[in-house]
Amino acid sequence: MSQLSGAILAIDWGAKKIGIATSDPSGIAISPKDTIFREKNSPRWDLTKKEKKSLSSLIEDYSIEIILIGLPKNSLGEDNPACIGTKELAQKISHYFKLPIKLIDESLTSWEHKGKKNEDSLAAATLIKDFFSNPDYKNT
Repeated sequence: MSQLSGAILAIDWGAKKIGIATSDPSGIAISPKDTIFREKNSPRWDLTKKEKKSLSSLIEDYSIEIILIGLPKNSLGEDNPACIGTKELAQKISHYFKLPIKLIDESLTSWEHKGKKNEDSLAAATLIKDFFSNPDYKNT
């Protein structure tokens, strides 16, 4: 991947909440954002109109160039059934927003922030840190 010229949006997708964080192109300024609370009975692996609107605003406001989505691998770092849904979701988000997606192993990111205020968005911020600290992510 070439040098980023725009900001990054990270998403920690959950059945009830969506953690959101943004960063500048260098990854120095990482900011957890307000958690998006999903509507009851929302489709698990699809975006509602409200979620599309919230993400569209962030993408426009921060000049987002790439979206990172947490991939919920198991504790051994292997894919599990939730990974299939996440990959389908990533394709939908990429298609809808016309932006590249990077799937980042989110193993333990939510656990690391469990019980903290805004834990889901802190987990999303960790995805950005992991993206910049792992050259394999940036070169794919």
